Amino acid sequence: MPPQRHNALKSVKGFRKLKNHVRVYRQPVNPLATKDAEPISRLILLNDSTIEPKTIELSKARPTIALGLSSCCEDGQIKFNVKDYDYKIADIHCQINLVESNGVYRTEIKDNSYDSSTYIENNEGVFLIGYCERKYLNNKDIIKIGDGENCIKYRFCDVLNESIAHANSDKYTIPAMLGNYRKCGHDLGTGANAKVFLVEDSRTGRKSACKVVLKENYSQDAIDRLLREPEIIARLNHENIIKIYTAYQDKTRIVMMLEYMEGEDLYARYQSSGRLEFEKIIPITLQLLRGLKYLHDNLIIHRDLKPNNILLKDSTCQTIKISDFGSAKDMANLQDNNVDDMSIMGTPLYLAPEICLAILGGVHNVRWETTSDMWSIGLVIYFLIIGFTPFNENNPMYNVCSQITRWKFDSKEIKNMGIQMYPYVNLLENLLVRDRNRRFSAEDALLYFSKMI
Repeated sequence: MPPQRHNALKSVKGFRKLKNHVRVYRQPVNPLATKDAEPISRLILLNDSTIEPKTIELSKARPTIALGLSSCCEDGQIKFNVKDYDYKIADIHCQINLVESNGVYRTEIKDNSYDSSTYIENNEGVFLIGYCERKYLNNKDIIKIGDGENCIKYRFCDVLNESIAHANSDKYTIPAMLGNYRKCGHDLGTGANAKVFLVEDSRTGRKSACKVVLKENYSQDAIDRLLREPEIIARLNHENIIKIYTAYQDKTRIVMMLEYMEGEDLYARYQSSGRLEFEKIIPITLQLLRGLKYLHDNLIIHRDLKPNNILLKDSTCQTIKISDFGSAKDMANLQDNNVDDMSIMGTPLYLAPEICLAILGGVHNVRWETTSDMWSIGLVIYFLIIGFTPFNENNPMYNVCSQITRWKFDSKEIKNMGIQMYPYVNLLENLLVRDRNRRFSAEDALLYFSKMI
């Protein structure tokens, strides 16, 4: 039986139940954190002016909002005169979320309406999102809430990335030293202090991903760490590790020419097309373990393994590469090995319990080891199979860290997906274990999984 949509509010008892259900959508706002309240994305009503709300904004302080008829949606509650309109809108119709990865913000929409629909309209056409499915929004997309033409429409505005592009358009240029490279396509990603765009080497015709990081908002220590990324990648040579072709820095920026991958990252692939088939998950798992074993054999701890940093070579999903070494630690470098900082971190969803305990305890220096990577890769494999993480991505960091320290992997989740998934049960039981000393090493995991498939 498919899950039923929420009934309209008919009683105080029903209201309380619905209110508890959407509690996760609410985000406490610190009135002092004015910078965190600055809009990152915005929805603007395109319908009749009597409909509310006319404008909806998402920010760091409020990274998610639910849209629907229920008062529990708070600022996202849709109001209109029922005598004049007959919109088919659910109590909690859809959810808009900010997704942050390596300083780059994107906005996604999730359809929660069972017996109605949510659509995205742009120059390419009109696309149904689908119940419980998620899609990324692009600037100027139109969100259509309800069925057919009898719907409420909002235009999506990518406020942050538009302002960044305007303010820094002259800063994200290719240095004269790298004059053989020319921009040849669309931007691949934009963040508060970084931009990635497609370039082509005029001498060879080879395409690269040009990553430009502006130094202006970083301390010298942070800049030194960022400069270690091209140094680390240049040392590595493995089919499942992203390659670097050249790097350059001047007073204002760091520029890297990286291997271009035509496919999406794993997270974006799951957002756009859903879970991968079992036949594709096995080779991806093997490649992840081979790449990680190579890193650890070469004394590199990645420290930020997550689906966003696993790139697909193309749409066939047959080849993956581990990317983004901005947080990586080189154990062969004495200076790097003596610094156990936690200052460069992305989402907490894939952090190991020992790192989360340090964060919760207010410890700013903690011993990062290869075992922490093994927990993270275990959660990436879990994501590959299940399609989501076991933790609430919309919660604040401290709440997520608390969840991670208490969570215990339940093998039934995997077993219930069929006998073909059984090789993953013991693998995950030995990766997602809270005691770091009991976790598989990359070599152990690769050896075990290779024998089981």
